Amino acid sequence: MSENITEAVAQLAEEFEGADVEIDTDDAHEQVEELVNFQVALDDAVDTVRNSLMDTHDVSYGQLQSSDSNDLVALADVPSLVEAADEDDIWVDVEMKILDPWEPRSDSIAQVGLGGDSSGTIKYTMFAVSDLPEVEQGESYAFDNVIASSYTNNDGRTTYEVKPNKASTIRPLDEDIEVPDREEQGGEAISGTVVQIKQGSGLIERCSEEGCTRVLQNGKCPVHGEVDGEHDLRIKAVVDDGEDCYDVFFGTEETEEILGMSVDQAVAAAKDALDMSVAERSLRSSLVGRAVDLDAGHIASSDMYIVNDFEVGAPVEDDEISDVAMRAQNLIEA
Repeated sequence: MSENITEAVAQLAEEFEGADVEIDTDDAHEQVEELVNFQVALDDAVDTVRNSLMDTHDVSYGQLQSSDSNDLVALADVPSLVEAADEDDIWVDVEMKILDPWEPRSDSIAQVGLGGDSSGTIKYTMFAVSDLPEVEQGESYAFDNVIASSYTNNDGRTTYEVKPNKASTIRPLDEDIEVPDREEQGGEAISGTVVQIKQGSGLIERCSEEGCTRVLQNGKCPVHGEVDGEHDLRIKAVVDDGEDCYDVFFGTEETEEILGMSVDQAVAAAKDALDMSVAERSLRSSLVGRAVDLDAGHIASSDMYIVNDFEVGAPVEDDEISDVAMRAQNLIEA
């Protein structure tokens, strides 16, 4: 254990050396050892001594977490880096353009939205306690020393995000970062069978407030409350390729093509039937069990694929449907 403490204190000394502070390693070793002897875990003991030294030498956490030790990573690489890491969070540097600032849903969050670079997009979240400078839509910034992490949504999807904090710096960039349209980015080829049309597909209503496209629930936007909705069409589907399941999203034009009707025609059909789910039921009957070939772009901040181009093939043979459905259900639940 003494050897481990010595190594931990040596690393601690290196951290402070990077902030131009020389610590008394003998004293730090003694403090860590005393805490360990009181059954405090070594990592927790080092954290306690680090915090004490920061107060003594008036050093901020950001000075210790120098961005020189981080890699500048493309946003599309964040998910794989997070998944490969031993820790829940990793420290990275990123550069991105602010694409879509969102309205925070909590007073604890100061800024939240979607950023992008040439490789893809990702969610960013800045908490009020961090007191960071405000970023503006359309502007490009370097985000040094930020946390990259992931969380699981209520529907089971994984979302990846970067979280600037007190240890981070945000610098405006002189050069504009170009973020390609999803069609320009190209996509992955996915061939498989549609095994599920998810709830919320078909005819929906979006918030009519400028700059907001959130889907209304019972006539209310989660940000703007009760508003006049604007109708739209979409498909949220699951495609099984025999090995994996993919969450795929068809936008307005693609959904209109599959349905064979426009948004206005879908609205008229729903009014005639006094049933908003007419389009969703039609999509289920026309897609579930059919083979599809997709060109779809992966959204770096989630498990979702956005369909750029598609072909719908013949229905899967009857004797294959149960096997596909069972495999897909197992993959979805895994």
